[in-house]
Amino acid sequence: MQKDTLILQIRDNIYNFPRTSVKFRFELSKAKYDLSDSNLGGVNLSKSNLTKTNLKGSNLGGANLSDAKLSGSYLRGANLGGANLSYADISLSDIQTANLGSANLAYANLDRSNARGANLSGAYLGYASLKKTNLSDAYMWGTYLKGCNLSGANLENAYLRGSDLKGAMIKSARLRGADLSGANLAGAKIGRSCIKEILIASKHIKPGTIKQSEVLKVAKSNGIILI
Repeated sequence: MQKDTLILQIRDNIYNFPRTSVKFRFELSKAKYDLSDSNLGGVNLSKSNLTKTNLKGSNLGGANLSDAKLSGSYLRGANLGGANLSYADISLSDIQTANLGSANLAYANLDRSNARGANLSGAYLGYASLKKTNLSDAYMWGTYLKGCNLSGANLENAYLRGSDLKGAMIKSARLRGADLSGANLAGAKIGRSCIKEILIASKHIKPGTIKQSEVLKVAKSNGIILI
């Protein structure tokens, strides 16, 4: 089946694709469909099944992907700016260097995805699941992360200035080099093993702070809940 035919089927809201003879390889998994470098901007893909699809470099800006199945897909370098991905399953996917600026990812599942270097600035990730997600080097300025689960996430060198982490769950996370300046941590549930790194990253304490009593005092004053 040719790529153009698949795109036409998507535009006609045909979500259960027949088997395709298109074959290619990439490092994440074997893909079912090849829609790489396609222009799907503004297309309605709500509730579509795009599991293990190659969307590398595709334009999905402003597309409706709410409740879509994208698990195991390859979205490296794709444009998803302003797209609606609420309740979408993007787990185990490769979204490295993808643009998700101002996208709606409320309640989305991004568990174990690789989002290294992705742009999530201004994105809405309220109550999203980001367990063991690789967000190293990600740009997340002003990102809304209220109530999201970042347990086991890799946030090394991530830029989270001015982000809203109110009520978020953060435990066993990697935070070396992360910048959380001006982030809202009120009500965040943070594991004791990474609370010091969080407070250093958010500039609430200096790297040389050793006394645990001081760390706990600062955490409490910022409304952080230790778990």
